[in-house]
Order: sequence, then structure tokens, then C-alpha cells
Amino acid sequence: MLQVTKLSKLTIDKIQSPLLRIAKNKLEIVRTVENSIVLHKNLGNCNSLWDQLIAKQITSLHSQLNAEGIEERLTSCI
Repeated sequence: MLQVTKLSKLTIDKIQSPLLRIAKNKLEIVRTVENSIVLHKNLGNCNSLWDQLIAKQITSLHSQLNAEGIEERLTSCI
């Protein structure tokens, strides 16, 4: 759903905040701990929705640019 809608980083952070609260609870750390600790690769190892969305968009753009189709024929050397 995130790939087809245009949401700001603030909105995506609001969507993810309840999940981060649950993760902090499961890790038995206080709610006031910065989210970066939970999202850190070697500590909490949770993924940020924003980071996942950006990675998916870059991957999609890369595959579209390298796909064979009308775009390739239009941009190929004549």
C-alpha cells in the first residue's frame, strides 16, 4: 500500500510508532529511549518503513530503467 500512495516521512513515522512501542516493550526498554536504538542493525534490528519504502522505490526505478521495452528502443543509439 505504501508503494502506491504518496505519504510524507512524518505520516509514515506516525504509522510505525505503535509498532516501535511494542518492540521497545518486548525488548524491555523504556518508552523514552530513542527509536534509533531499536532501529539500529546491531541492537534492535527493526526496519524503518521509510527506509524500506525508499529501497523498494530505488529497486523499482532501477529495474524500470534496465527493462527491455519501448523505453529501451527510444533511448538506444541509432
